Amino acid sequence: MPRQAAKYTIECVDIWPDRGKGLAYLTVQTSDTQDSWRSIVYTTKDFATYDPEAVFDVHRRVGSMWLSPTGTFYAIDSQGELIANGKPAGFITKKPLLRIWGLSSKQLYVIGRAGLIMRLDGKQWHDMTIKGAGVIHRIGGTAPDRLFAATAKGLYRWNGSTWRAIKLPKKVALRGLYVDKTDVLVTGEKGFCAAVADAGDAVTVIPGSGDFEAVARFAGEIYVGGGAAGILMAKKGALVAVKPAIPAYSLTASPKQLVAAGGNAIAAFDGTAWNGYLHD
Repeated sequence: MPRQAAKYTIECVDIWPDRGKGLAYLTVQTSDTQDSWRSIVYTTKDFATYDPEAVFDVHRRVGSMWLSPTGTFYAIDSQGELIANGKPAGFITKKPLLRIWGLSSKQLYVIGRAGLIMRLDGKQWHDMTIKGAGVIHRIGGTAPDRLFAATAKGLYRWNGSTWRAIKLPKKVALRGLYVDKTDVLVTGEKGFCAAVADAGDAVTVIPGSGDFEAVARFAGEIYVGGGAAGILMAKKGALVAVKPAIPAYSLTASPKQLVAAGGNAIAAFDGTAWNGYLHD
């Protein structure tokens, strides 16, 4: 009896815009038996014309990537290794890592379970774990002494030496985080979305429904990644669906475009028109 070919699923895990009209995104191909993976990072200089180039391709699971302002992409694999522009850049930890993000190439952060946060200062890794925070879903900020972490136990702020919990209107597991120079946006389970003042002394809740995976501000507006429910937008104090057909588990923005990814779909909005593609 002939052997059946293995079946695979492809998921667009992370997506980041560059300074222009291009972007980079990570796809992970998984066998139906969960014993084989293939991870590829693609870049495209102009998403409107969509001519992706594979710049990194490995047969192992890569969980997250981040595109630096200078165009270097960083990734972490399931074995705790840091990857820079497709090349091994050192082992980080034996503990499972979930995501990578950075302020610059010399200020990288990785996050994981049990409050795990580690920072690379350009030479070595430092432990910044938040005790009792559970899973760290996102980290972001504008400076080494102004960082925020969205966790299973809520929102935390780093002032350069210690983490402080920020009180929210209700206890909810957070999944999405966006930080700019003036405020912080967070999203989470059970339809939670809020704008938080820098000091945490003022919180504006934007009601919605569902579990919200990501959030970003683009062209002055708040957009939310609703996972399988698509992309939502804050209008008149509430969240409404604007692109329900585009899965959005990853959602990020630059001054020139908003980009989203989920399932095998990727999409970008330049403020005028949406462009979307299915990745085979």
